[in-house]
Amino acid sequence: MPFKSEAQRRLFHAKAAKGEISQETVHEWEHATKDKKSLPMHVKKSAAYDEGAYAALAVFSKLAYHADDRMQERIKAEFPPGALKQLRDQAFKLKLSPGKYYLPLKDVTGRHSATAAFKTVGKDNKLVLATVLKPKSKPPPGTSLSHLMKQPQQGQGIVGKVDASQKQYTIRKDADGRLTCSCRDFKFRRAGEGTNCKHIDAHLGIKVAGVNEFLSKMYRKATPPTYSSHPGLRAIQESAQSGYHRAVDLSHNPQTGGPTGLLGSLAEVLRPKVDTDKRSMSLLNRVKFWLQEGGEAIPYAVDPKTRETFIPGKPGGVDLSGVVSGRHMTPHVGGEAQPPVNLIRGGQDLEGPYATQQALSDMGRRGKGFEAELMKKYSPGSMPRGEGNISRYFTNRSDRHIGEIQEQMKKDYGGQGVSDFAIKPTRGMQSRGAFPLSSQDWGEHLTKFKAHIADPKNMAALEEAARQGPHMEALHLRDRGLLEGHTLHNAFSDPSSVMAQQWLPDPVGEWRVHTVGGAAPESMMTPRYLRQDPLRASKDLVGASGIDRTKMRKFVEKHMATMPENLRGGSYGIDLMPFKNPAGGEHDFKILEMNPTQRAGLFESPGARSGFLDASVVPWAGHTDYRAVTGRHSEPVMALGALGALGTGAIAAKGAHSLYRRLRNPAPNTPMEFAKKYAPAAGIGALGAGGLYAGSKLLTSKKDEDREE
Repeated sequence: MPFKSEAQRRLFHAKAAKGEISQETVHEWEHATKDKKSLPMHVKKSAAYDEGAYAALAVFSKLAYHADDRMQERIKAEFPPGALKQLRDQAFKLKLSPGKYYLPLKDVTGRHSATAAFKTVGKDNKLVLATVLKPKSKPPPGTSLSHLMKQPQQGQGIVGKVDASQKQYTIRKDADGRLTCSCRDFKFRRAGEGTNCKHIDAHLGIKVAGVNEFLSKMYRKATPPTYSSHPGLRAIQESAQSGYHRAVDLSHNPQTGGPTGLLGSLAEVLRPKVDTDKRSMSLLNRVKFWLQEGGEAIPYAVDPKTRETFIPGKPGGVDLSGVVSGRHMTPHVGGEAQPPVNLIRGGQDLEGPYATQQALSDMGRRGKGFEAELMKKYSPGSMPRGEGNISRYFTNRSDRHIGEIQEQMKKDYGGQGVSDFAIKPTRGMQSRGAFPLSSQDWGEHLTKFKAHIADPKNMAALEEAARQGPHMEALHLRDRGLLEGHTLHNAFSDPSSVMAQQWLPDPVGEWRVHTVGGAAPESMMTPRYLRQDPLRASKDLVGASGIDRTKMRKFVEKHMATMPENLRGGSYGIDLMPFKNPAGGEHDFKILEMNPTQRAGLFESPGARSGFLDASVVPWAGHTDYRAVTGRHSEPVMALGALGALGTGAIAAKGAHSLYRRLRNPAPNTPMEFAKKYAPAAGIGALGAGGLYAGSKLLTSKKDEDREE
C-alpha cells in the first residue's frame, strides 16, 4: 500500500527505528509509493474515513460497557446493581457534550472508597466507564457527575444563597433531602465524604466547622485530668483523653415524666431542639446543647416522617476517637427507629466490650428475679433477703386462694427472720414503692383491681397505656392506686413475673448509683426522689442528711468486684437503699436492683439505660458523667467557675478600694461610728475574697473523689 502523506511516511520510519515494525514492511511501502516528492504533509479526512472511525468507536464502546460488569471486582466495595446504567441514562437525557467525567463512589458506611472515571464515545456521546481510581485529595480531570446529576434545572430546589469572599454560592436541596453547594470544596471533597461545607453550615446557622472540635482539644490540653485509683475506671479515663462523646437523643420523649407547671415551662424553654425538616440545629439550640452537655457530646434525633435516625448537620455521620456512650440505645420514640450506631463510628464503648454488653442485655431481658438469684450466688448479702422465683406459690392456683398464699409466705419468710416483705414485678416498671407488702391485705388490692378492669372502658384505657410502654402503664396504674393489685393479678397469670424481697426497716431514701468499669463514681450518684421531694434531695446532694457517699461507693465497688468478669465492667444504674442498722444505729446499704444497660439488637429487646443519665430527668447529668469518665470538669462548668472567680474578684477589689478610701479619712470617735464606717466595706471585701477563693478552688481542684482513703 503506498504512503498517503509525508507524516505517515515519517511515522513508519520512526517505528522501524524503534523496532516496532520491520524494515521489510517499510521497504514494501516505499516501493509501492511512486511519487514520493509530491506527497502532502497531511491528508484531509473523507466521509468514508468518518464512517469508519464511528464504526470503530461503536465497537470500542461495546467493549467499554463490559468494564461495568467488573466494577465490584475492581473497586472492592459494594455498589448498587444497575446504578451505572441508570447514571448513563440520566447523562444521555442531559445531552452531555464530549469530554471526561468522574463520579465519587461510596461504600455501605458512606465513606468515599473510589472514583469512577467516565468518557463519552460514539456518535451519541455514550457515557462509558473508563477506569476506577483510588480516592485522592484532588479529583481526576473532567466534570463531577454527582453534582451534575443532582443539579436541578431552571433554578428548582434552591433553598438559599450564601455570600462569602465576594462570591455567592447556591445551596440546593436534592430529592433525598441532602443539601448541596455550588462551591468547589463541596463538589470535589465534601460531596464524596458526605459532610457539609462551611457555606451549608452557614446556611443552617452552624458555626464554621471544626471550631468546636478545636476548642475541645485545646481545653483538654489546658486542663490535666485527675485519674481514679480504681484500675477499671482509670483505664477508661486514659482512653477518654482523646475525647468522651455522649450520644444524646434530642427526640421529644413523652415518657420522661418531666416537671410540670412553671418548672416544666422553664425546662421546655431550655431544652435544645432539632429542626427535623432541615435536619439541623439553630445556633441558639446548639448553645443550649453545649450548656447542657458540653462540647464533645453528639446530638441525634429521629425524623418523625421517615423514622430515620440522623445527626443534625452531619448527614454522613461522624468518625470519632476516644470513648463513646449511648450509641447502642434505642431512641425515645421507639418503634422502627434505630440507634445511631451506624452514624457514630470509631472509639470504644463506655458500656464495655461486645461480650459484656451482650451479657448485660441478657441479664436485663431475664428480669429482676434473675438479678436477685445472680447476686445471691456471687455476692451474698448485697441484696435484701428474698427469692427471685416464687412461682411455686402461685402455679395452678386461682385468685380466691390469695389469702392462703399470703399466710403461707408470711410463715415461710418469718422462719428466715424476715418480718415484712414485698411482691415485686420482675420487669422494669417505675413502681416508686407501690408494692403489695406482707403487712397489707392482698385480697383487698386484688379485688380493687379486678373491679376496675371489669369496666370495658377502664380495660381499654389500661391496654392503651401498656402499648405506650411499661413506664406509661405504671404511671396509669399508680395514679389510680392499682399497681399493687395489678402485680398480684399478674402473679396468677404468669408466676414468673413476680419475686419476693425483704422490706428494709427504717429506710433513709433511695439512690441511683451508676457504675463505670466496675467503679461507682460519687459524681454519678443521684437521689431517686429528685422530683418527688426536691428539698430532701437537695439535702442529700450537699451531704446535709448524713448519708456518706464514700461509704456507698465502697459498698457498691466491693460487691461489683465479686461479679463474673463478663458482667463486672458493664454499666449499671443500681438502686441502692440506705437504712438504719437496728444493731448499731448507723447507716447500712442494700442493693435493690442492678438495672443493667442493654444494647439494642436486631432481633432482641430495644437498648435501654438508666433514665438518670438523661438531662431531661437530671439536668446536670451530662456534666457529672463527663467528670467521672474523663477526670476533669466539662467546658461549661469550668467556664462558669472562671466567670464566678472573675466576678467575685471584681467585688473583692471594689471592697478593698472602698475600705482604703475610708481608712484615709480621720478615725471615728465612737465604736458605733467605727462600725457604720468600716463594716460595709469590710463585708464586701470578705464576700469577694471568699468567692474568689471558692472559684479558684474549683478551677485548680485536684481532688480525686474515687481515691481510696
